Amino acid sequence: MAVDEEIQRALSQMTTETKALFTTLQTKYDTLDAAHKALQQQTDALDLNGRDRLVGGNLGGEDLLRKGFEDSSEFARLKELGKGKATLKFETKTLISSIAVGSGTAGVLAPQLVGGIVPVAQRRLFMRDLLSRGGRVSGNSAYFIRETAFTNNASPQGIEGTVKAESAITFDTVSRNVTTLAHWVPAARQLMDDLPALLEYVRRKLLFGLRYREDVEILSGDGSGQHLTGLITSSTAFNTGLLGSAWNKIDMLRRALEQVEIADEIPAGFFVVNPADWADIELTKSSQGEYLIGEPGGQDLGPDSLWGKPVVVTNAITSGTFLCGSSEGAELFDRTDATIEISTEYSDYFVRNLMAILCECREVLCIYRPGSFIRGTFSTSPA
Repeated sequence: MAVDEEIQRALSQMTTETKALFTTLQTKYDTLDAAHKALQQQTDALDLNGRDRLVGGNLGGEDLLRKGFEDSSEFARLKELGKGKATLKFETKTLISSIAVGSGTAGVLAPQLVGGIVPVAQRRLFMRDLLSRGGRVSGNSAYFIRETAFTNNASPQGIEGTVKAESAITFDTVSRNVTTLAHWVPAARQLMDDLPALLEYVRRKLLFGLRYREDVEILSGDGSGQHLTGLITSSTAFNTGLLGSAWNKIDMLRRALEQVEIADEIPAGFFVVNPADWADIELTKSSQGEYLIGEPGGQDLGPDSLWGKPVVVTNAITSGTFLCGSSEGAELFDRTDATIEISTEYSDYFVRNLMAILCECREVLCIYRPGSFIRGTFSTSPA
């Protein structure tokens, strides 16, 4: 009997110790599980940030585009009902569907998407950030008053009682219409549920396409129809008389700065050149074969610049031409922000399970000082 009681006490003690051990293990497991979940959240955040970088996300912080869609009651209603329209605002057509990008085969292990979506080559944008931003306009046009001439007759005056010298100033009123830039693509409605990452990419691509066209319009718009009146169109032609008998492309850009200074205009603050011309400039050598811009190897040459002014290298300007200008000589005003609208209420899209994704903005460009922008050509007889 005593032996049985001893065994019973031993078993009871083992049970108590076992329970304590399991309690300790459970606590450690819960701690590790919480740490694992926190690490997974960080990993997911890093993965999302990397994908956003690929498709044009906000690199400076919060993804305003994604947040806009997540917070939109209109988009949530469109997703729930499968019809209607959603509008969100942010500071040859091919149908885009799950079939178009491929999908797994039924009954077969689904393939894994790696690397996100690889975009086509995209031009670097610059003009919107380069110019002064004038805020917003409230109407369909904007105007400003520009001084066209100043006759300065200030001089030492005669004796008392004589008439003082009179100067004169003339003005002109310049009006510019607000221009709408827009484009759209058709897409399968299932994208909202089946391929959210692709839908996100499409939205970003539409925003990029809008800025791409805006870039061209700001620089080269001819002012006809609904086109902006661009900087090159409004600029002053380069004075070839400033060139000597021997010159190169670097000399021409410096003479363009001189032309602005001679005219007492706002000093030019940047150059815009084509990649082919910038390559010629960087490859310019002295009679001893030394590169004038700097040695190409063994050091970081820093941002492109000449004469202390940044150089914007872009295909938006035609090869063989250049623009020298001032960021203070023009302002870009927004009538509306870039807007994305998604709707099934177009043609027969509702019965075909399709939706139209539209992206547009409205803006006007005011060029105050045409004389502070100089355009020219890199030719043997520049004009």
